[in-house]
Amino acid sequence: MKQRKGIFFLLLIVSSIFIRIFIGEPTKVSSSSMEPTIKSGDWLWISKVDYGAILPRRWADIPILNIVTWIPDFRTKDIRTDWGYCRMRGFNKPDIGDIVVFNSPENIDVLLVKRISQIQHANSLIHLDSTNYNNYNDIINQEAKAKIKNGVIYINDTICTYYKLRNNYYYLLGDNSSISRDSRFLGYVSEKNLVGKVNRLIFSINKTQINILKRVK
Repeated sequence: MKQRKGIFFLLLIVSSIFIRIFIGEPTKVSSSSMEPTIKSGDWLWISKVDYGAILPRRWADIPILNIVTWIPDFRTKDIRTDWGYCRMRGFNKPDIGDIVVFNSPENIDVLLVKRISQIQHANSLIHLDSTNYNNYNDIINQEAKAKIKNGVIYINDTICTYYKLRNNYYYLLGDNSSISRDSRFLGYVSEKNLVGKVNRLIFSINKTQINILKRVK
């Protein structure tokens, strides 16, 4: 009997880890930056199968097992750990209007929820000059080293008039623009930061919010 209980408990842990990494997980919204669509205190379901799940890059990214990062010395070492970026194939591509959850570029341990407003696709060729450099320098500097001097644009210390993007980038905005800290402050967010798509409202303090979320893309 004890052996059966042990096996059941182990299967429960493995299943929980699998679901949260590859399928999705719930999260509670702690700000009103997405009102009126989503209110502070609402519980959302983050789907990771839509865009494809991101494999863990360190121990802190593995549900349940990340308890080991409570050990101060281990947590310090884990912060410097990076197993590399790898995203599974998803069923859909992020699209304008989607509500997404992502790691803040300012602090990867903080999750934010916003709506996709613009997309810069991978392999897009951006033509650069002194008039539009400021619109794209935050994107380019996530992949290379860019600067402008005397009106001349340098990428990796080479004069350039165009740049080909390696990754997808998203301009993410909160519906409540008056208080939202979004891409107006953070710049374009890399696909590497996208955790998943919000496709379900699990619980809301306002029942009408469920209908509102169903109507958004």
